[in-house]
Amino acid sequence: MAVIEFQKVTKSYGEGDVLKGLDLQVEKGEFITLLGESGCGKTTLLKIINGMIPFDTGYVKIGGKLLSEWNIVELRRQIGYVIQHIGLFPHMTVAENIAYVLSLQKSPKTLQQQKAEMLMDLVGLPREFMPRYPRELSGGQKQRVGVARALAAEPEIILMDEPFGAVDERTRNQLQEEMGAIHRQMNNTILFVTHDIQEAMKLGTRVVLMNQGVIEQTGTPGELVLRPANDFVRRFLGNKGYLALLDDDHVSRMYEEALKNEAITEEIPALN
Repeated sequence: MAVIEFQKVTKSYGEGDVLKGLDLQVEKGEFITLLGESGCGKTTLLKIINGMIPFDTGYVKIGGKLLSEWNIVELRRQIGYVIQHIGLFPHMTVAENIAYVLSLQKSPKTLQQQKAEMLMDLVGLPREFMPRYPRELSGGQKQRVGVARALAAEPEIILMDEPFGAVDERTRNQLQEEMGAIHRQMNNTILFVTHDIQEAMKLGTRVVLMNQGVIEQTGTPGELVLRPANDFVRRFLGNKGYLALLDDDHVSRMYEEALKNEAITEEIPALN
């Protein structure tokens, strides 16, 4: 059973349709990267899942239950949400920010402390940062705290809206590596919005390429690059798609897919 299911979902604002009959199923443990240009509907999709905005027609199920059947407060406490500008509480310490949802759930203080320590280790922050305040952290450190906070209640679903877009390239690469490792360790279901092709290919077990409110193609990184569904997919990914596949983490996957489909072997650029 799908953890998240969209069936013929539409959403319109005053300026026009943002989602146009969208169908999408997300299985447990997938790392879905939602790729596309600004305004294509990626963030709207996340906001619908989290109950932040209503949709117009169709239906959405979370955990096999219609979105309309959920208590929104309960639903949001079961979903981790990470955004680009973090949204940490400035008057709370790092430890208090991480344990915020646990405090709402009236978890014992000892459990909150233990979970904060464990998550600090997981996201690569020294424990001596726990009594600090957000103003004392760098951008990359704040992002790590944001990820830790999203993981604190052990949510099955984590929504991430261009979370690494405001940091420098080196920090961004480090955060990507850490996020991939966290997913492999915890096996959460993640939906990650990005407009960066390399980031989408690096992180996604499946990539969903959107364009003007519709899904042009969904599949593994190799499927989108080597077997594009249409001209839009081919043009959008272009050389950047091939370069992303040539990352060390994806070379073996690329050739494995090529061997399964001899017809595309000639499309793979030489590695020597």
